[in-house]
Amino acid sequence: MHSQRECCIYCGGGPPLEDDHIPPKNLFAPPRPSNLITVPACSHCNRQASKDDEYFRLVLTLRQDVGKHPDVVSLLPTVLRSLKKPRKIGFQKALLKSLRRISLTTPGGIYLGQAGGYDVDIARLDRVASRVVRGLLYHELGARLDENYEVAVYSEDGLASADLPTLSELRRTILAPLSSRPAKTIGNGVFEYRYSLTERSDSSSAWLLVFYGQVRFLGLVGRLPGLGRA
Repeated sequence: MHSQRECCIYCGGGPPLEDDHIPPKNLFAPPRPSNLITVPACSHCNRQASKDDEYFRLVLTLRQDVGKHPDVVSLLPTVLRSLKKPRKIGFQKALLKSLRRISLTTPGGIYLGQAGGYDVDIARLDRVASRVVRGLLYHELGARLDENYEVAVYSEDGLASADLPTLSELRRTILAPLSSRPAKTIGNGVFEYRYSLTERSDSSSAWLLVFYGQVRFLGLVGRLPGLGRA
């Protein structure tokens, strides 16, 4: 029987283990900060997530609302060069095919005009965010998540379009209080997170992840009927 620190936090497998960066280290421009979080992972779990991590960085760095962030400015040339690699030709064609015009509005509904947009695989983004939540829970509590628990993750865009009968209640009782908690920041505003544990002595918790000061994900951990599994 392996101890918690001798197991992959995702599958529970034993050594050999590698350091998995939470969040993915490719989101940080060199020189990377000294306080990056790492958690133990087997090579299979660590490496199978690499393509999702790359997609996650691509989608985030191409967003207009993060374009002025210093790390994004530094990373974008590398991201765009990566699209020219032979193995990325298929993805590049799919991205170009999905380009379309979208209407821009303020939070108050004022129309600002149109801009270029593209289709995004939100489920794939949520998968990365779910892994980040699992990693942060291990980092904060020192134990991998029990297999009887679920991690439900929603991007801000996905949450807005989710067919949840309790959406307004979710915003009032979880998201709003969570947003007021002190944030833990890594890098130059590249990533910050807030979390809240329930009063029960288990891993049930809520997490707010923010990338580049703009891109938000809500993570809920526990037995969550009706919210699905990320």
